[in-house]
Amino acid sequence: MEKVFDQPHALLINEKRKDFMNRFVPELVRSTGAVTALDAGCGVGHFTDFLSGMFGEDCVEGFDFREENVAEARKRHPEGRYSVLDIEQADRHAELEKKFDMALCIGLLYHLENPFKAIRNLAWLTKKFLIIESVVTPLKLPSAVLIQEGEGIDQAPNYLAMRPSELFLITTLYAAGFSYVYQLEALPDHVDFKGRLERPKKRLFLVASHVELFHPLLKVAKARLVRNTDVAYRKFLYVIRPLYKFFRK
Repeated sequence: MEKVFDQPHALLINEKRKDFMNRFVPELVRSTGAVTALDAGCGVGHFTDFLSGMFGEDCVEGFDFREENVAEARKRHPEGRYSVLDIEQADRHAELEKKFDMALCIGLLYHLENPFKAIRNLAWLTKKFLIIESVVTPLKLPSAVLIQEGEGIDQAPNYLAMRPSELFLITTLYAAGFSYVYQLEALPDHVDFKGRLERPKKRLFLVASHVELFHPLLKVAKARLVRNTDVAYRKFLYVIRPLYKFFRK
């Protein structure tokens, strides 16, 4: 367990994530009056503990799909509140609907077979606002790529995952019912969040909300849906195929 979650690179990126969130999350909590929080896909509790320092342990819950992760989280943070729950199945638990003022989803969505379903459930769980951090695939469309992951307790349950693009996340957050989706004017000081010409950024943060948020780091993101490409393709063939046959004569 420790070999996965406590490796130097994992500890470094977690500290950079926390440093970054400290720049805007406390203000969002204050301005929205948020008093309860969820850490979705909590792993061994790194960010559940981070939220507890902000909200108090009795006001924060963490859940994870893997029982061994939850057991380790309880061992490391015995005062925390942790449970085993699959985000893709969370809507089966009626008592969770709009239970949390704020939800945090760090390093989870890109490990899932159905990130859109997870986003729908996160919208259903969240009363006010959601913060997402995710690896993204560098595509300009609202799409996701099927990834074969390695085996490990920090990987996909079935080791297959749909890795979303940034536009996929933005568009599905709106489609799931959030009224506002925000990109960040800055990102954590870590190489995974820095895009270059030869290497697009690997990770990003987004904020989605049922209420309007105001902070200098937030800028409203635009969604984009791809229209029925099958219809467009058939129209294309309707025009091109006769021409192709004509010139083949």
